[in-house]
Amino acid sequence: MWHDVTWRPALSPDGKTIYTGAWLRFLYALDAATGEQRWKFETGSQGLFSSPAVSPDGTIVYVGSHDYKAYAINASTGTTIWQFATGVPEVFSSPAVSPDGTTIYIGSDDNKVYALNAWTGAQKWAFTTGGWVRSSPTISLDGTTIYIGSHDNRVYALDTWTGAQKWAFSTGNDVWSSASISPDGRTIFIGSTDSTIYALNTLLPGDDTPDNSPGTHTRPPINSLTPFHSFISED
Repeated sequence: MWHDVTWRPALSPDGKTIYTGAWLRFLYALDAATGEQRWKFETGSQGLFSSPAVSPDGTIVYVGSHDYKAYAINASTGTTIWQFATGVPEVFSSPAVSPDGTTIYIGSDDNKVYALNAWTGAQKWAFTTGGWVRSSPTISLDGTTIYIGSHDNRVYALDTWTGAQKWAFSTGNDVWSSASISPDGRTIFIGSTDSTIYALNTLLPGDDTPDNSPGTHTRPPINSLTPFHSFISED
């Protein structure tokens, strides 16, 4: 029996299978042409708000769950490959897979962003924010940075290899939204529950020079000298 279908389905690289979550703890694999169920995977708690992600080779499906875990599931059989327990009972964030397929990134309500080995689930690093992380990570075009929001009102840019903070930008309220990246990779667009959409410059001061030394920076919005750096929604 189907219950509320939550978040965005994922499509296998060959276009033949759709993976989608439903509120009552299940992740489904469906034939993309017919809708026929191929398998059903049960997580440990009611609530599946995370959208699944698929490995580049199509063999593994990743998803977060309200049982505080991230799962790696065999895409052919629907069986568990590994599971990783975060610190609290809910993972709203959806996983992102590195371009080379070796790492997944995901946030948790324990205030952390995690990098996990895509094949074993071993933790590579964790970055602690000041609030829940229900935003989903977005990976830069060159694969070196992830952008993610937090309930501490901030947008973070983190080094994909080390988890070090490259910069942070403060909005006026919680950031549930996930970022979109411009085609040239120099701008991200992200919303906040302060009713504003921000366009942020992704480059650190000196990023265009070879001797740049990244550190911790607070970002001004791009075009900060004009009134067009953000959009405020109205009722």
